[in-house]
Amino acid sequence: MSHAAKSTDSFALSRVVTHPLWLAALAILIANDHLLKGAGILPGVVTGKLSDVTGMLVAPVILASLLRVHSRRGLALAHLAVAVGFTAMELVDAAVVITDRALQLIGLHWVATRDLSDLLVLLLLPACHTWASALAARRPVSVGAEASPQTGIVARAVIAVGLVAGIASTETGPGVSCQGDCDQDGVPTEQDCNDYDANVSSDAGNCPGDPTNEDCEDGSDNDGDGATDCDDDDCLFACADTVTACSLETTIDPANDTIVVGSTLGGSWALEGECGGADAPEVIYRVLSSDGVVRFEVPDGHALHARRQCDDTFSALACSVDESVELDLKSGDFTLIVEALDALEASDFELVLTFIPTGCGDGALAETEECDDGNNVADDGCAPSCKIELPEPPGD
Repeated sequence: MSHAAKSTDSFALSRVVTHPLWLAALAILIANDHLLKGAGILPGVVTGKLSDVTGMLVAPVILASLLRVHSRRGLALAHLAVAVGFTAMELVDAAVVITDRALQLIGLHWVATRDLSDLLVLLLLPACHTWASALAARRPVSVGAEASPQTGIVARAVIAVGLVAGIASTETGPGVSCQGDCDQDGVPTEQDCNDYDANVSSDAGNCPGDPTNEDCEDGSDNDGDGATDCDDDDCLFACADTVTACSLETTIDPANDTIVVGSTLGGSWALEGECGGADAPEVIYRVLSSDGVVRFEVPDGHALHARRQCDDTFSALACSVDESVELDLKSGDFTLIVEALDALEASDFELVLTFIPTGCGDGALAETEECDDGNNVADDGCAPSCKIELPEPPGD
């Protein structure tokens, strides 16, 4: 087969990304996400669906271009990947959390606005694939047209613009300005009891209590529904990282444990104490209650902070970066967080703890004590836990 024949049979996505229809879809998507959403010009439901429709045409081709697809089958797999990802974002909480964490790594914040009716847009995907596939495989008007370097440059530039514009449009969510309507439901933030869920608003008539936006980090029941912060269903996505991290906490039994070995390398990044001074990885423990107090020594390069409940910032009990932390165990279980002072300090650590039973150190030998010398000082023959200290074996 001649070179010219090969050229006429080539599969080129550059034909798709430079086609007027695809360029128009990209332009509408960019204008919609960056200018119309939250501006009050169109209802939020319209701007939301407009993004979904144009995205079905634009997203698979961008993905296929990034993966350097050169066949109908590859383009079909790119469309399938978009369908699976889109469905997961609508139905699977973990997908939302993973996407949020991935964007946080590049400094972006993101919020998911879910509406099961969005899944109907997937019916357009087969038609989008058929059109793009036929156009990419179509023979060029003149032999050798595919080799034009100008066409390749324009195509790559268009893909870059689409990718950057698409990522930038996700920069929204708690702590980031949403231009007055975060969920694009047409209701301004100050009038919306949940500005991160387009299905809940004062206009929809399903706001519990006072129609004000629930703040998920202020320790108050803003919307009057009896739930605060992460306990409020309105904070499902805002608290997703915290809920996931807290579900991984492991148990410390002070009455039996003396050294706990752990590592903040690869830890969660969801919780932050009043001390430490940086958002950094942490390891979370649930400390069991007992009849006494417990003293924790702060590991090097880390901070310790304790709170009554893992997902409740406003139940803080203590926080320290250098001095030991001593807490009463008779008041119930509590959460202890070992947090690296910053990301570079994350490392393996040993958490040394001392359990002091009630009455230990009063000079009176109780039934549960091996000794009681009237203090809680170590290295004097009677440990702070009122256990007999054995002498160190002589060195060689």
